[in-house]
Amino acid sequence: MKPNALLAAIPAAIASAAALWFLSPADRRDSGLAVSPFGTAELLIVNVLFALPLAAVVAGWTSTWLTGSRSFLPFAIVAAMAVPFAVGAIATSDLVAGLGFVPRALLRTLACTILAWPFFSAFGPCVRRDRASWLLAMAAAIVLPTVYADRIVADAIRTGNELLRDDRPIAARPHWLIVADIDPERTVPGFQKSTTAPDVLALIEKEAGRLDKVAASKSVKPELRAEALAGLEKFDEAERAFRALPPSPPNRVRLARFLAQRERYPESDELLQSLKEERDPELQREAYEALARNATARFDRTAVEQILNEAIDRLPKYAGSFLFELARMYRQAGRPLEALRTFDRAVDADASLAEAAAPHRRAIREQTPGCLVGR
Repeated sequence: MKPNALLAAIPAAIASAAALWFLSPADRRDSGLAVSPFGTAELLIVNVLFALPLAAVVAGWTSTWLTGSRSFLPFAIVAAMAVPFAVGAIATSDLVAGLGFVPRALLRTLACTILAWPFFSAFGPCVRRDRASWLLAMAAAIVLPTVYADRIVADAIRTGNELLRDDRPIAARPHWLIVADIDPERTVPGFQKSTTAPDVLALIEKEAGRLDKVAASKSVKPELRAEALAGLEKFDEAERAFRALPPSPPNRVRLARFLAQRERYPESDELLQSLKEERDPELQREAYEALARNATARFDRTAVEQILNEAIDRLPKYAGSFLFELARMYRQAGRPLEALRTFDRAVDADASLAEAAAPHRRAIREQTPGCLVGR
């Protein structure tokens, strides 16, 4: 690669990333989303950076008549303005709305390459014109961002599912938009077998409409209205509604969960600690589970282990669910053998957890050396 490659790469990367980001709709940017089908700003940047070598190679093969032409730079600016709109229009059109993961990955690579190509053409030949350079640049531009995109989709599905379980559809929506942008045909766990991200987004819109009606109604129970306001991310109104509720144990659980949602963990923990001493085992279980979630959110794995082990000792009736959460924590902490043994204990304590534990156990056995897990 020649020295002028760096001169071309810097403006190419800045202009491409800026065009694809700032020309995306404002409501998407507010949610941290780039123009479709890039999904996130991180994936956009990865695609732009890994497309630069390919753009340089393409320029070397196609720009004999443009070599060194600084007057070509205005074309680069026009392209940087037009391509994001074209990409977004193509990605959301009826013609390709059903395209899956790989076609969208190719579309992202093509868009970034087109955006960067004029800059490399304007600065003259930057790389050697040979087949090896072409193949390496093509592999880097397609394979590496695609692998990264797959990880982003997995993270978005996991986080989106967690937020939906916590009755937070508005907060979950950006995560499912990411999945719909990158891999709209992927079936997602936790739903029916044929459910995809667009289906989940439709359910979210329906749930958001329901919550709007509940929050606006004067005839619903106050605790339901408070939870609806929290689900709609109207936090100030929701806190006032939660604190206006009678201080019964169930309402203290609701307030503790809301405070945890706002990442006010010390206040949440204080309420939950008092609930551990209630006589109702179900309330105790909810308190322990919420305390464990708070500790997990603080990345305090030692506290999670202590809380769940205490819960197993005090509430043997619910040992299966506590062991399941403990096993998940062990797996996330990189302790596969303890995780596998604890998943086995959870299933022994509650056979209904076998289906939920199966993918975790299978993944541990596949990802851990066979000599350690007895394969």
